[in-house]
Amino acid sequence: MLVSRSGMDFLRSLKKETNVLGEKTESLFCATAGVSSGLLLAFSQGMWSQSVIAEVYALNILFQSAVLLFLYR
Repeated sequence: MLVSRSGMDFLRSLKKETNVLGEKTESLFCATAGVSSGLLLAFSQGMWSQSVIAEVYALNILFQSAVLLFLYR
């Protein structure tokens, strides 16, 4: 969500300066960026190596993501 929304805001700021992308292309680009970044985080080696052991690192990533989401909102 963070990547998708920040990408959309970035593209809208570019759109004000130059009329490069259409509305459909903008939403497709943002959705693709959001899904791919979520999948990269979900299936990364570091995330899984820390998630399957009894440590606090996976919970820490969850809390950091929530804080970033709330700060962005």
